[in-house]
Amino acid sequence: MKRINWVRDILLLICQLTYVPLPRRWYSDTGRLPQAMRFLPLLGLFSGAVVYFSMRLAIVMPPTGGAAVLLGMHLLAGGAFLLRDLMSVASGIAQPAAEELPAERPLFEEDEVIEDNDTEIAAQEKRFRVSRSGLVWGLVWLVGLFLIFCFLFQRQPDEQLAVLIAPVASRFLMAWLIFYFPAHAPARLHRAMTRKHMLTAAVLTVLIVLPFSCPALYISFLPSILGVMLFATYRVHYLQALDDASYGAAAAWAELIFLLSWLAVIRLF
Repeated sequence: MKRINWVRDILLLICQLTYVPLPRRWYSDTGRLPQAMRFLPLLGLFSGAVVYFSMRLAIVMPPTGGAAVLLGMHLLAGGAFLLRDLMSVASGIAQPAAEELPAERPLFEEDEVIEDNDTEIAAQEKRFRVSRSGLVWGLVWLVGLFLIFCFLFQRQPDEQLAVLIAPVASRFLMAWLIFYFPAHAPARLHRAMTRKHMLTAAVLTVLIVLPFSCPALYISFLPSILGVMLFATYRVHYLQALDDASYGAAAAWAELIFLLSWLAVIRLF
C-alpha cells in the first residue's frame, strides 16, 4: 500500500508542477505536496526525458525550429513554473499561498479607456504580479535556454544527454534548499522536508545520474551547486529566510548554469 502512495505522490508532483494533465484519481491529495517534494529528482527525470526524446524526434527539423519545439516542451514539462518563480523573485514579489491572496478590486473598469502605452504596461505588470525587471530576467533565461538547445541540437546524442540530467540536478538542489535553509512562515515545504526525505532525494539523484557518469557531468554540477548556494545565502542574508518562489528561481538558474557548464566542458575535452 505504501508503494502505491509513493506513485501517487510522484504523479501529484507532475500534476502540480507541470502542465501535463492527469486524471484526479491518479494522484494524491494536494495537501501531500510538501511530503511529495522528496521525489523532486524523479520530477526532474520526467522533465528531462520529455525534452530529450523530443530532441530525438525533432532531429529532422532545422536547429532553430527544433530549439523552439524543445523550449516549448521544456515549459510544458515544468519549466513554466520555474520561470514564474524566477520572474517573481526578480520582481521582488513573494508568492503567497492561494488562500492568502487579498481580494482586490479590478485595476481598470471594463469601460475605462487606457490612454497611453505606459499605463497599460503598468496595469499588466500589476495584474500578472511581475515588474519590468522580472520580465527582463525571464526573457534572458528563455533566450539562454533557446540558444543552448540550438547548439545541443547539432551535437552527438551522448552530448545531448545534458538536457536529461540538468533538470535532475536542479530539482535535487531545489530539495536541498527546502531542507537546509530557513523559510518564511508557514514554511510548509521546509517543515515537511525531514532528514529522511532529503536522504531519499539524494539517493534517487545518485541512482538516476550513476548510469550517465562521466567527468563532464560532475564538473558541470559543481558550478550549479556554487550558484545555488550563493543565491540562497544572499537571499537569507537580506530577507532572513527563503520564500517558496526562491526554490523555483534557484532551480531555474541551476539548470541554466549546468547546461552552460556542460557546453564549456565538452569543448575542452
